[in-house]
Amino acid sequence: MQALETPSRGPVSISKKLINEIDFPTAEEGRRVLWDRQLKGYGIRVNPNKTVVFIVQYRMKAKGAKTQTYTIGKYGSPWAPDVAREEARSLLEKVHRGIDPIAERRAQEAADEQAALEESHYDFDAFADRYIDQHVKANELRSLKDIEGTFDRDLRPYFKGKSVRQITKQECVNRRPKRTPYRRAKGTPFVEQRNGYDGRTVRAGCGVGRA
Repeated sequence: MQALETPSRGPVSISKKLINEIDFPTAEEGRRVLWDRQLKGYGIRVNPNKTVVFIVQYRMKAKGAKTQTYTIGKYGSPWAPDVAREEARSLLEKVHRGIDPIAERRAQEAADEQAALEESHYDFDAFADRYIDQHVKANELRSLKDIEGTFDRDLRPYFKGKSVRQITKQECVNRRPKRTPYRRAKGTPFVEQRNGYDGRTVRAGCGVGRA
């Protein structure tokens, strides 16, 4: 449900003094919008919960485009009236160049979300779990317990919180558990294959390369 909003009065000079002396509306009155005298489209939304939010209103030049309101941020660090006014000015310049600030923000948020999902996908623990589930368990390898032990003891503590795309060949060499020359640790093939030492790769088995 759209919040109630009282009609805005004439333009004002948005300043710290103005904001600090504002009489906040009641819930029945609804939020109030005050527009800046210096910069057309820049304003503040005064809410019944005693918060002040900087906004900028604009309309793209395309035929049939609707007026949109972009939320800059709440009053308080880092948003002071002059800082928010400059941000609004920058956003309005983008509109003048044909860039929609709201569409741009949404695209950036979607890209950030996708990047975060990819990073979680390549997180070493997640990668190792897929290797064990899709390679070791799926093939019913009898060495399952040994491999899990090597991961838990030698690899997970060292690579915890790290993306497998950041792990270097030398780091893998350093994490080879010390064993006799005649018997490699059960987790060593994973480390070696991760960097293609012997021409093989476990990337497909672990789901690397898939979103």
